[in-house]
Amino acid sequence: MKPLLVALVLALASPAAFAQAPSAPGSPATGTTPPPGTMPPGGMPPGGMPPGGMPPGAMLPGSSPASPRMAPPGPDQMRQMMEMQMGSMIPILARLMDALIDAQLAAAEKPETAKKLVTFKKNVYDGLLKQGFTKEQALAITVATQPPTANPTLR
Repeated sequence: MKPLLVALVLALASPAAFAQAPSAPGSPATGTTPPPGTMPPGGMPPGGMPPGGMPPGAMLPGSSPASPRMAPPGPDQMRQMMEMQMGSMIPILARLMDALIDAQLAAAEKPETAKKLVTFKKNVYDGLLKQGFTKEQALAITVATQPPTANPTLR
């Protein structure tokens, strides 16, 4: 078999299949397994698979021992990638904002929403009067007070 095919078969096989494979007498894979989290003296668990799941000398398909690693992207490449990703998100964000505005307008049209806003403003005004503010001061503060909102930028 070609070495790449052997490596692929070994990488895809389960460690349990290796543990059940016949072994030579006296080899580490005689069916006894060490306690979890320990390694036998040879450095390989029964079945010959290391903790990462790849047998010694195995390579991923398409790789070679001398293949260079890709260099990390430079600042210009990173900026270009970010611009592309953000550009693809803009239409989605626009639809989301439209839906949010529509939902807020639909809620504002309801009579119970107006009642809640009036109750909020009245509670602010009455609370200020109880704290000792004059009617003029309480009215000015109440007018300047924004109603509660789910949009944190309006606070």
